[in-house]
Order: sequence, then C-alpha cells, then structure tokens
Amino acid sequence: MLYAEIFQQSTDAIFVVDAVTTLTIDCNHRAVELFEAKSKTQLLNSAGHILQKTPFSPNELRDIQTTINTQGIWEKEVKYVTLQGRQFWGELVAKQVQIDGQAINVVWVSDISDRKVAEQRLAHYNQQLAQEVTQQSVALQTRETQFQAIFAHFPVGIAVVTPPHYTFSLVNPALTELLGYSPQDLATLGIRDLSIPDDDDREWALLQDCVRGDRNTYHLEKRYRRRNGQPLWVNVNTAIVRDDHGQIQCGMTMVQDITARKLAEQALETSEARYRLLAENMTDLVCLHQPTGEYLYVSPSCQTLLGYSSDNMIGQNPYDFFHPDDCERIRQHTHYNALVNIPTPIIYRMRHQDGRYIWLETLTIPIAGDNGQVVRLQTTSRDVSDRVQVQLQLEHDSVHDTLTGLPNRTLLIERLELALSRAKRYPDLHFAVLFVDLDRFKVINDSLGHVAGDRVLHLVAHKLQQLIRDTDIVGRISGDEFVILLEAIEGIHEVIRVTERILNEMTVPLIIEDREVFVTLSIGIVINCTAHHQASDILRDADIAMYRAKLNGKARYEIFDPIMRLEALKRLHLENGLRQALEHQDFLLYYQPIFKLTDQEIVGVEVLLRWQHPQRGLISPVEFIPIAEETGLIVPLGLWVVRSACTQMMAWRRAFPAMADFRISVNLSARQLREPNLVKQITEILNQTGLPGQNLVLELTESMLAEDEEGVVTLLSELRSHQIEISIDDFGTGYSSLSYLHRFPINTLKIDRSFVKRMQGDADDNAIASIILALAQRLKLSVVAEGIETPTQLHQLQTLGCEKGQGYLFAPPLTAAEITARFDAQYSPHALNHDSIPDVNAAR
Repeated sequence: MLYAEIFQQSTDAIFVVDAVTTLTIDCNHRAVELFEAKSKTQLLNSAGHILQKTPFSPNELRDIQTTINTQGIWEKEVKYVTLQGRQFWGELVAKQVQIDGQAINVVWVSDISDRKVAEQRLAHYNQQLAQEVTQQSVALQTRETQFQAIFAHFPVGIAVVTPPHYTFSLVNPALTELLGYSPQDLATLGIRDLSIPDDDDREWALLQDCVRGDRNTYHLEKRYRRRNGQPLWVNVNTAIVRDDHGQIQCGMTMVQDITARKLAEQALETSEARYRLLAENMTDLVCLHQPTGEYLYVSPSCQTLLGYSSDNMIGQNPYDFFHPDDCERIRQHTHYNALVNIPTPIIYRMRHQDGRYIWLETLTIPIAGDNGQVVRLQTTSRDVSDRVQVQLQLEHDSVHDTLTGLPNRTLLIERLELALSRAKRYPDLHFAVLFVDLDRFKVINDSLGHVAGDRVLHLVAHKLQQLIRDTDIVGRISGDEFVILLEAIEGIHEVIRVTERILNEMTVPLIIEDREVFVTLSIGIVINCTAHHQASDILRDADIAMYRAKLNGKARYEIFDPIMRLEALKRLHLENGLRQALEHQDFLLYYQPIFKLTDQEIVGVEVLLRWQHPQRGLISPVEFIPIAEETGLIVPLGLWVVRSACTQMMAWRRAFPAMADFRISVNLSARQLREPNLVKQITEILNQTGLPGQNLVLELTESMLAEDEEGVVTLLSELRSHQIEISIDDFGTGYSSLSYLHRFPINTLKIDRSFVKRMQGDADDNAIASIILALAQRLKLSVVAEGIETPTQLHQLQTLGCEKGQGYLFAPPLTAAEITARFDAQYSPHALNHDSIPDVNAAR
C-alpha cells in the first residue's frame, strides 16, 4: 500500500507500458492531470507516443526499444500535445522492469516547459547580448541589469564554474537555497567538493572531454550533498564557454532538483522487489477482511502459523479465534481506529488449531474506495510469542527477587498499599505484617561462603512459602530480611499461631553441603491500624518490632506497640550523637584495678569506656555499645580506646619503672575481630606509643571464638607473635569447650561475675568456679575472677587457689588520676613524681 501511494502521489506522470505492444497498461493521477484527460480510461490501451506533437516512427520506436533492452533506460526531451490540444515540453525517461516474467516499460514524463522556456530565453538573451556588446556600453549595462534580474529570480539553480577546479564563482539565489550554502562558501568549493564520491568520477570525466575539445556541453543526473549533509539528486546541464583560442573560460551550469522523481523511481523499484520477495517467501500472515472483520483472503502461511488452512478461514470472524480477554481491546484500539484511517499495531492472543494460544502482533491498514470510504481491511500478523515471553519474564523479574523467586520490595509495597486501601474501605478487614530477619546470617556467610549463604536464603524462602496460605504473600526485601503479609486475619491469635509455626519449623536444621546449619529467626509483628497511612509506615513499625526481638535474645517474635517507635527514635538520636561524640572524642576511660588475691597488690587494670554526653552526662556502655556494634562505629571507637589505653599505660611505665610486668586489658568486639587490618592497626599503635606488647591484654568472649574458628586461630596467633596476651572474658557463660581452649593461643580465663556471686560458703556454690580453676591449672592458664564484692567470695576464691581478681570489694572503676595515686602508694619509694603523669582524658 505504501508504494502504491507513492506511485499515485508522484509529481511526475508515470505510465506502465507493455514492452511488446507499446500499449499503456496503467498510469497515475499526475498522468491524467498533465495530459488533461477526463479519466485514466482515456489514456489506457493506447500508444503513449501518439501524444507527441511529432510521434515516433516505427523505426524510431524499434531503436528506442533496443536502447532500453541493451542499456536498461532511455531518455529524451519531447514536445507533447495534451488531449485538450495544449502543447508542452516534457522530459521522457523509459526504463524496463520484469514483473512475473513479463517485460514492462515504466515511463516517466516530467513537465519541463518552464525550463525549456528559461533555456530558450537564456539562449536568446545570450545571442542578443553577444550581438549588442560591440554596439554600445549603455545598452550593455542595461542588458547586464536584465541578466542579473533574470539570474536572481530564475527558479532553477544557475552557476558559473571556473577552471581548474570548476569552483562556483557565481551562483544565483535558487542554487544557494537548494544547496544550503552562501555564495561566499560556494566560491571556495568546486564541483568535486559537493559531489557524492560515487557520482564524482562521471561528471569529472565529462569535464575532461570538454577540456580535450571533444564536447562543449554535457548533461547528467547525479547527487550533490547539501550543507546539512543530506544527499540531493539533481539534473545538471553544463555549457562550456571558450575564448578566441578555444581555451575554457568557464562553464554555465543549470542545476535542477529531481530528488522527488528519484525517490519515486527507487520506491517503485523497491516496491517491486518487496512484492516479489513477499510472494516467494511469505512467513507473516497477510489477510484481507470485510470492514466488519470477516476474512476475504488468508495467506498460505496461516497453516504454519495457526494450523488452519487458508480456505477454512475464508468467511470466518476473527473474533471467534481471539482470546476472550483481548477481544474488546482489539475492537476498541485497532478495529475502530482502522475504520477511521488510523492504522494501529496491537499485540494479542489468538487460538491455534491445537487449542493453545499464541501471541501475534498485527497491523491493520484500511483500504479506501474511490469515494474515500473504507471498503477492505488489510492485516499483517507475525508470531511474537518468544518476544512476549521474554517481556513477561522481564516484567516478572522486575518485581521478584532473582535468588529466591519471591516478590521483591516493589511488589510487596504494591500489595501492602492495596491491603491498606481495602482496609480503609472495609474497617472490619484486618491484615498483619511479619518482618522476618535471619539471626547471625553474616556468620554463615563468613564461615561457609556466600554460595552456602544463598542456599540458606533459598531454603528459608521455600519454608516460609509453605507455611502461609495461598492468599498471603512472602517477599524478600533485602539481604536476609523477609516480609510476610497475612490478609483477612481474624485476630492477633491467628497471627501468633502462624508466627509460632514458623519459629518451630526453623528449629529443624537445614542441610547445606552435607552439613547441618541451624538458623533462627527474629520476627516483628504489626497489625494494621488507622495510624498507618502508607506501606512504608507498616514496614517501619514491623522493622522496629523485629529489632526489639533481636535485642531480647533473638529466635523470638515481638508485637509492635507505639512505645517501640519512640524507643527507635531515641536509638536514632543516640546513634547520631554517637557519631558526633566519636568526631569530638567525647569519651572517657575508667580503669578497674586487677589485684593479686594473696596480698592485694595491683597487677593490672581493665579499661572501661564511658560516654561524656554534653546534655545527659555519663552514658553507660550498656546503652551505646550495641548501637556502635550495629552501625560499625565500634571499629574506630575500639581503635581509639586501644590507642588511649596504650598511651596511658606508657605514661605509667615511665613514671613507675617497677611496673614493667603490669598489664592493661582492653575489650575487643566481634566486629573488630572481623577487621582484616586489626593486627596491623594494633601493632602500629604499640610502635607509635612505645608500649611493649606484653603489657597489653586483649579480652574476647567465648562466642567470638565460635564464629570463625580457623580465622580466629590465625588472628590470635599473629597477635601472640607480638607478645600481646589474650584473655577470655565472662568464661563459662558462652560456648565453653575444651577443644577451643586447646586450640586457641589463650593466656587468661576470667571467671564470670555470675559464678562469683553464687559463692556464699556452700561447696555446691563453688562448683563451677572450682572446675574453671582446675581446668586453667591443667592448661597452664592464668585466672582472674570478676565481680568480687564480699569477703566471703574473696576467701572462697583464695581457698580454691585463684590468683587474681577484681571487683568493688577492692575498688570500683577509677579515673587515671585515682589509679595513679594508688600506684604512687604501691610503688613508693620507687615512684617518680606522679604530678607529671599525663591523663589521656585530661589531655583532651
């Protein structure tokens, strides 16, 4: 249809002529108009040359046909007479094409009357000018003015080109408008500068013929390139002007735009090739329909595409084959649009002969009759099932987690918003959100690797899906966090029942790489209420409740209440304050002495951190250390503690030479232990402060040893290589194991205060402390008892052979100045002047 439109809308008259009979088979609207026929019928089945003022003779017709057969094209300027008797000049171009094995001549006729008139006028003017040049200068000036006016207003491009490069030394406005260059620009350009490379050699060869004197004029069709880079088809007519000696002075060139005609020729050729290719290799489904839709023609590809024969489809209504869900969309957006001449592509489903549906993409084009009314509909369809499946998969992937296949945050938020909307319309309709987080998932990743961690997430996702109803939804919103939406619940008891079922199911270990992995969950629960206006409100509150479950021991659930939100805000403020405190170093170090239990001599101190808040005063580490651990601030904070403690210890060593064997103990966090540069950072601090490694004790908890056994062994061995001592804090409360004690390079065990508190004189109360002391003795480890508060506890520990201890019975945590005063008393008269001992807290 596109190329038929180009044929009809061409600005040139086009005739399709039988090459044998020379009779006109078809012509376009322009042919009827140009030759002033009343209708196309007057021009059909007649010989086109009879329209010429001087018709070709039979011999000329044979010569023309021979030229077309040998060269493929023939062209000539011919004077025509219309059916109404009007004469005009036309440029005739005939070209032979093969259609279905039949030789057809395609004839283009362009009305060049204006050009011929202009040429005749220009020739007449040049002749008159040549005759009168010698007569009078005044007349010459007048004629020059006339020439300039004609030159300036001539509708065809004119140029004077001068050798040797045939630059455009003089051009008229029509040519500058055609090419897009100013006269000044063209004056610097030659013919070859504007020519398309493929066309350049032809004109240059003609110019060389002129230089040799073989010709004085030439005519050709070629392509120039406009200033904007676009190609332009032009008809070039050049006449050479020579001096008295026969040398070329210039060339007079006329340039006419024939782009439209060339495009029409190319379109016609392309159309023929495409129709031929379409007929031979049709794979798309091409159909003709009544305006109401019934099939009038169905291409043979229907058998391959849909399984139906073409004959069986004739007269059928396509709506009987469309997917029921697509019928109205096709009718509204495609069928109706085509009837009002708006072709619209659409993708829909159509039933195959075997019963399945395939996806088709169809373009419907209206075919109008002579009165402009739509008389037929043409559809072209192709199978796009693979493309649609890919698109559907992409759409699915955009709202689903690639690892677990669960809905992602985007889809979950969408479902939550829908649930909120329904709850607003129906106040009695309730839903709940469970925010689920895997406990200690990082330990699994670090110890077993990310592949195993991904497997854990996949198995947990599968279990969660099995434990909820089909109407509910579980999604993964980040690394190890899942959200479950329970809709249409009867009450909180139903939510708790589901939650406990989930927690109970997770007590069964997962099998990962032939090993059992125990995974526990912390779950926060939120029931919708009027305070929730958007999905993010619900997720926020569920997250807060989940965090409370983690704080309360993990492997449990907590139900949200508004107080939790206030506490979360308090934690947020505390976190922000902690960051500022770290920047401003608003921290203080306190020191709790460690005594020899035999003579109460101070043999070491444990460093305790306090936060000096500008508004709240001293804040206990119990309140801010968990936040520092969670946010990672514990890493820079821990290094600051180590550096400050080492600086203070070195100051004491200088003041009290007898403290060479004194130990200062600093607690490390699990987060610090995972730092890859921990050993390097601590050894740099020792080197910078000058403190020997044997004066520093690093305290760990048993749970830290269990997280990555191999990695911790390597780390502690590196620390011990620098003489740094390792102490296990709160021993007996965690994952106590003889194998741990045997494998790890440990120096000291610290008996937890909970065991010391039980020591009230009864032998049973002393059992655990007695076992720890016996174990340490067998392993040749030092022991420190924590939390000694009564003489009875001290006596019991002395009786059991405990070497060292600390607690309020001896001294509470003290400032550096208070400790210094005690050292002064203990080490006198060996002490130096302690007034000069720096206090790291005071130094800040």
